[in-house]
Amino acid sequence: MTQRKKDGKRRKRTAGDYIRLAIFVVALGVFIWSAVQLFTIWREYKVGEDEYDNLAQEFVHTLEEVPTAETTTAEESISDAAETSVGQGTEETPSGETQGETTAPPPPPTEPVRFSVDFDALKAVNPDNIGWLIMNGTQVNNPVVRGEDNTHYLRYTYLGTWNIAGCLFMDYRNEDEFQSRNAIIYGHNQKNEKMFGTLQAYRDGQFYKSHPVFQMYTPEGVIQYQIFSAYETGAVSESFQIQFADDEAFQRYLDLIVSRSLYDTGVSVGAGDKILTLSTCTDDTVDRFVVHAKRLN
Repeated sequence: MTQRKKDGKRRKRTAGDYIRLAIFVVALGVFIWSAVQLFTIWREYKVGEDEYDNLAQEFVHTLEEVPTAETTTAEESISDAAETSVGQGTEETPSGETQGETTAPPPPPTEPVRFSVDFDALKAVNPDNIGWLIMNGTQVNNPVVRGEDNTHYLRYTYLGTWNIAGCLFMDYRNEDEFQSRNAIIYGHNQKNEKMFGTLQAYRDGQFYKSHPVFQMYTPEGVIQYQIFSAYETGAVSESFQIQFADDEAFQRYLDLIVSRSLYDTGVSVGAGDKILTLSTCTDDTVDRFVVHAKRLN
């Protein structure tokens, strides 16, 4: 009887037991909190993705006949350059000697216009609309707005809904919009590859060679852009300069951002050009990845 009572007696909890229990409760709480946060982010991503997919279906239409006039692909541009070099590379003098190379530069690659955008309807939904950006080879297929500041559209969608996806937006200081010397568009680097989540594909020079141009659809027409620089920079950087005192100041800026590129694109850019800068957060959210492109038309 005495032995049975001793064996059945409950062991007293020690300080170590309470510490282990506290650690378990905290760990469980952290796990639940993390799961809730992940679900919230996923839900926000899904809501934002659905909104922009619906906008594209409603306001962007594929053309039945794609115009082919005055459009060339990157591969065609390279081919044209080779043919020009062979056909016009040298001239013969009466004595049979060759004199000077006259190779003409290849035309810049362009993309055919494949879509039409109903801007009247888009502006009726949101008067801040200034365009629709499409970048082949990426997930970028979104409306672009310009608001009264650079904070509102970080967390509000095109339809005005609060959402972490926000909306692609142009710097509010670009009053001339696409006529600005350096127009800047910002967008989130989303994990579901929406918005500017695939912009960092341009870290790869081979990807750039396959997709050197993109299109900005605007109420006035379709603007073709040719990329000439891509790199990582700080959140506060000369890369985001908008105002320039004169042509020389703008040329110095262009030389700077060309020198920062991860690879040589071979694209010339001068003070007479108008450029578009696309900016998104890097994976560490501290720095920015930027792509610069010059307007072709």
